[in-house]
Amino acid sequence: MRTVSQFGVDRRRSRIEGRDGRTLLLAIDHGLPAGPIPGIERPAELLRRMRSVPFSGLVVNAGLVPSVSEDIPPGWGLVVHLSAGTLLGSRPTSKVLSSTVEQAISIGADVVSIHVSFGAREEDRMIADAGRVTDAAQSFGVPVLIMAYAPAESGRSSDDAFAAAHSARAAAEIGASIIQTNFAGSEDGVRTIVRGCPVPVVMAGGPRMVSEDAFLESLRESVRAGAAGIAVGRQVFQAPDPAAAAHRIAEVVFGSNRPIPLEAAG
Repeated sequence: MRTVSQFGVDRRRSRIEGRDGRTLLLAIDHGLPAGPIPGIERPAELLRRMRSVPFSGLVVNAGLVPSVSEDIPPGWGLVVHLSAGTLLGSRPTSKVLSSTVEQAISIGADVVSIHVSFGAREEDRMIADAGRVTDAAQSFGVPVLIMAYAPAESGRSSDDAFAAAHSARAAAEIGASIIQTNFAGSEDGVRTIVRGCPVPVVMAGGPRMVSEDAFLESLRESVRAGAAGIAVGRQVFQAPDPAAAAHRIAEVVFGSNRPIPLEAAG
């Protein structure tokens, strides 16, 4: 039998699940680590342009919520990010807590998220923070998305499927309800990650380093391999036409492709 808090976790997690349980998140949490980079100088204006896109949720830092709350479409879930660290510092992969679960709940969070840079010097402290956040969130019936990032060069995605699979599994065992991975490798690599993770896995959109066609094909392969969706930022808000780019991504996530059953994939 589910506990009352687990019922809350399941109900809130369903807020960021779109059709067929797929997840399409718009991430605009880049301002804290990277500053007002092109595309998010005016986040409220960006959100108004995204109203026709079937995003299932928005990832945002707590301090930005008051200035964009009126422009968040009512059908989107709210994922409040609790981790912080900037590119101005000497260790940008080292994240600390800048907000609390209680604060996130007070501003309407459906989900809270936290970043763990596995393999970093400060991994132990980030894991401990993730454990405390997960315990607190679950006591309120709030699901936790852990951005479980495998070792990679700063600002780049991981191409090590086994390290990404280990990171995702570790995050799930800490207590995450959903995992975000920075893996951007092969379809078989995504299948390895998904097979070893007992909770849904979404891909990080990553930097705009490839053509849109190549990005969409990579996303299509990830969904085919069992990924639950994507949390996308720069691939949308730095595109020449952000709304059009977002609609093309949504078509891949919610399109006709279906994950290959793990039994068949093995």
